[in-house]
Amino acid sequence: MGESRSGMRQAVPAELSSFIGRERELTALASLLATERLVTLTGPAGIGKTRLAVRTVRALGDREGLDTVWAELAALPEWCWDGLGAELAGRLAGREALLVLDGCE
Repeated sequence: MGESRSGMRQAVPAELSSFIGRERELTALASLLATERLVTLTGPAGIGKTRLAVRTVRALGDREGLDTVWAELAALPEWCWDGLGAELAGRLAGREALLVLDGCE
């Protein structure tokens, strides 16, 4: 499945540049994802929350075959929010997956 009108896609976004450093944060986030049902990355705009999530999910997916649904919410027009819950339910029905909601500010 490709990207939908609501911005959800099966694949994690591509990394457009190299990722240097933040090994401690990558390890901590991977550990949290292994044990917790909900993990939230917070911080000011531009600090790299999305890049950290992309790198972590890519690393976990490569290693563990993680099934991921990525939802880019920041640029959604208001009309998309009405059907978002139904689309999420449809995408996740009958499977175990990591749901990443990006841009929830």
